[in-house]
Amino acid sequence: MNLLVLLLVVAPAIAAEQHPPAPPIHEQTITVSAEALAGLPRVKVEAKEHDNPTATYEGVALGAILERAGLPRGEKLRGKALSAIVLLTASDGYQVVFTLADTDPAFTDRQIILADRKDSKPLPEKEGPFRIIAPSEKRPARWIRNVKKIAIKTVE
Repeated sequence: MNLLVLLLVVAPAIAAEQHPPAPPIHEQTITVSAEALAGLPRVKVEAKEHDNPTATYEGVALGAILERAGLPRGEKLRGKALSAIVLLTASDGYQVVFTLADTDPAFTDRQIILADRKDSKPLPEKEGPFRIIAPSEKRPARWIRNVKKIAIKTVE
């Protein structure tokens, strides 16, 4: 019986040592601009929107932007950090949400990019200068156009 009590007391302490608490999420807003994306690795994805032909989009992985902003990624993304959301706002006020985990390759193979080019040309004016592309989504409802802000928030 004493061994059971010892295990109940020691096991949580051992687990805490193996997995220290996740760093806190600092709510912040990133204004989307060419300067904000400068120096980040560029990626290309092929995607089809509605009945349009497949297009090649180029930009920066949303996760790379969030990593540069100091948000936890990979093994550090756990606990309360998993309740963080990424709120994207367009110039017309339209908003969409992804979770922080949706943007992390340690959690998913899906790609979400902030595109600035389509078929090797700048995005058309009605779509850009920046647009979210999530090619694995069956409906492009979160492919927000004219992205102006990326806000990181926590959900209680």
